[in-house]
Amino acid sequence: MSDYTWQFTPLDTWFFRESRPMESVGSSLLNSVFPPSPRTMSGAIRTLLGEHHNVNWETYTEEKVFEVLHRQIGDAYSMGDMRIRGPWVTRYIVDDKKSEVASSSEGGSWQRLYPAPANLLYQHVNDKLQRVIRLEVGEPLDCDLGKKVRMPTIPKMFEKVENIKPRNDVWISKETLEAFLSGKDILADSLVFSSALYDSEDRLGIARDYQSRTARKSMLYQTSHLRLNRQVGLEVDVLGVKIDQPEKGLVRLGGEGRMASFAIAESLDTDICIPRINEKTNGLTITLLTPMGLSGQVDRSSPLPGFQKASENGQTVWKGVVENQKMTLHSAAMGKAIREGGWNLAKRKPRSVKSLTPAGSTFYLTVDSGDLKGAMDAVHLKQLGQDDMDMALGRGLMVAGLWQASEY
Repeated sequence: MSDYTWQFTPLDTWFFRESRPMESVGSSLLNSVFPPSPRTMSGAIRTLLGEHHNVNWETYTEEKVFEVLHRQIGDAYSMGDMRIRGPWVTRYIVDDKKSEVASSSEGGSWQRLYPAPANLLYQHVNDKLQRVIRLEVGEPLDCDLGKKVRMPTIPKMFEKVENIKPRNDVWISKETLEAFLSGKDILADSLVFSSALYDSEDRLGIARDYQSRTARKSMLYQTSHLRLNRQVGLEVDVLGVKIDQPEKGLVRLGGEGRMASFAIAESLDTDICIPRINEKTNGLTITLLTPMGLSGQVDRSSPLPGFQKASENGQTVWKGVVENQKMTLHSAAMGKAIREGGWNLAKRKPRSVKSLTPAGSTFYLTVDSGDLKGAMDAVHLKQLGQDDMDMALGRGLMVAGLWQASEY
């Protein structure tokens, strides 16, 4: 099989360090990022594939015996033919009782979760989630992005409602995502919060002098590990690799090499249905399922790579092309930028830290040429971006939804 899904479950805590270095000035605690970077997961997968084929990593790029493997999984500078999607947070649930996490012996299935769209706000009453509110595109305003820019805003009927705020710890299932893309209301009890998936455990550590076998002075570290709840894990879709692979086993994953088990299954049926256009549809939305790089950005004010600022009907918009579809970007609901670094094993030094647009960011567009349905079909489950490595790592994976007239 050439497309398959790797499933990882922890045997211990996991630590996926944020972009700040251990010795960063003024830091007291280094947090874990979850889900981890696709680089982290692709590195673990490629290492396992190499070891399964008895690779000598010192001569890997030189020996002809590894030529096919090298072409399939690449090296420190390329992913070869390999493409990944994810990583995705997943949990095991009882089929007839979707809200409860269960053990595999009780009979159920794995449910994949996606970051909640950034254009959703949440109302809490007595610390309990009461309502989910979808933002709409507001009236044009002058701001640092230009004159008469349209920003997402709270619908007028909710302007005086209290205790409404955004959250970045919310996850939704495939079914809830499809309802969101269709313009339907999101029910509060359909959401999954990070607290139901994992807990944080703070750790205190020291740096050691291996020659004297003593602690190094002034080298005290605090890290925050993740302890995933029972039957919660990660999935990574791997495409384009046709070599033999292990069926299951153990692997060290993330910082400190914490143990995880893995198993490989044929590519799971996780396609997300594209919504049907109706008479109330004004345009389309694009929502990111994975973080997006901004390589190829020609206008620093543009939320989307390749788009440039323009004026239309006296308003500031951005025009560009997505999957050969000419479009106009009117507004965007975006989360806080992600800072991602990593370690370059080949050069034995940190990778340059780059900023990424977070998953869940939602963009409101209209089609300049062609029909709306054709444009939605063209962009759905495709990737935004122009960097080859970003594309191989699955960055910028997007889904198309309906921009209804009521949100215009």
